[in-house]
Amino acid sequence: MPFPPRLGPGEAELTKYMVLWAFLAGFFISPAAGADMVIGLAGPMSGPAAEFGAQIRHGVEAAAETINTHGGVNGHFLKLRIEDDACDPKQARLAANRLAQSGVAVVIGHWCAMASMAAAPVYGENNILMLEPGSLLTALTRQNFGTVFRFSAREKDVARKVVETLKKRGKTGKVAVIASRHAIAQDMGKHAVKLLADAGIEAGFKSFVEGEQDYAALVTALKASAPDAVFCSCYTADGARIVRQAKASGLKTQFISFDFASGGFARIVGVRDAEGVLAIDYARPPRGAKIKALDNRLRRKNIEGESYLYLAHAALDIYAQASARAKSLDPEKIASVLKREEFESVVGKVRFADNGDRLDPGLSAYVWKNGVLQPLFY
Repeated sequence: MPFPPRLGPGEAELTKYMVLWAFLAGFFISPAAGADMVIGLAGPMSGPAAEFGAQIRHGVEAAAETINTHGGVNGHFLKLRIEDDACDPKQARLAANRLAQSGVAVVIGHWCAMASMAAAPVYGENNILMLEPGSLLTALTRQNFGTVFRFSAREKDVARKVVETLKKRGKTGKVAVIASRHAIAQDMGKHAVKLLADAGIEAGFKSFVEGEQDYAALVTALKASAPDAVFCSCYTADGARIVRQAKASGLKTQFISFDFASGGFARIVGVRDAEGVLAIDYARPPRGAKIKALDNRLRRKNIEGESYLYLAHAALDIYAQASARAKSLDPEKIASVLKREEFESVVGKVRFADNGDRLDPGLSAYVWKNGVLQPLFY
């Protein structure tokens, strides 16, 4: 998908200039010089996590528009190729192969944990940088391809923030940890149980089947255990249905989750049942010039700025910055710059460890009040 055309004196004149440029290019420059650069975007554009795919798409599109307006990446204007992995590992690997075969310079994606794990080896084998805006799975960067850079937190970071928040809120009696069967949800839930035990807090762990409409049996079990708090390690839609059904049953407890921060949560449970629910999310972007300009652009398109939109925007923006500092499009040279330097972005300052993990992903606690997600002041 190409981005808005370069400036010209009108469509007819622009066409004339482009034809002339293409003719002269064949005589005076190599085919690669001045050519458009194809950027890959992969993620859940369909399926239950599609709202997050939309977020990363909006973020990458906005970043590409800004980069193209300022002359592109080292003189190369950006075009976007989008692949839908539907949050499925098999589809993710196929999508990664298609992107690799198309000659993309870099990929922003894939968001879902196991989809990212399936795609990463393809990019590693083809020396393509993978800038991951959403996967929490620690194992992603343990594969040591040297081409993966994680802009999100890890599951253990989230679990640590959940436990810290519950302690500060005085929820130290009994905590129920419920987790869907997804690998990332299981890992995060088990990290939380261990951290709660280390803090001297009783914690129970229960798995549930994701994608169900009726969670009556799970809600009944929660009511029987009477926990001070429930940490739901799950996707937004499942967690929202559990909260809604639990509140309808009369269960009074403190719900908290990493996936309760999206607008989709409040739309499913409604304003009344969302009230007082806690969410762990990335810290709100600092109000600098970049974020103001981005928010203004999004507002004109009726797009709401949310966490993964900002992370995806930061990923492409920082790739452009690193390319400029490296004075190269060579993935190894860009990776070297990414590992040793600090970057400004719409999510603030970003630095990476040698393994590609983001240092200090900046997690914060929030609470739903009157249908609005607000910072939690303990």
